[in-house]
Amino acid sequence: VLWMKVPTRFNRTLKEQVIHGRIFNNIEEVREAVRNFVEVYNEHWRVEKNGFLTPAEARRAWSNQEAGDYKLVSGKLVAVHGWVGVFWF
Repeated sequence: VLWMKVPTRFNRTLKEQVIHGRIFNNIEEVREAVRNFVEVYNEHWRVEKNGFLTPAEARRAWSNQEAGDYKLVSGKLVAVHGWVGVFWF
């Protein structure tokens, strides 16, 4: 099912980047590590499925704050003009 791919991929990335290979002393350390990762992921992590926008950028585009700058192409959000990552559209 297509809609399950995004959360499944996020959970895999979270485990790889935050959980695996670390020893936490208590649940609060786990929560803090996850909170920090989610903030970095949302604000800085470029996602191919979003046309190499961060989740925060994609969310703003979807909410029409930047709707004129992006369009949906083959299920991916891409820039109509300007720089996105290192790609010129």
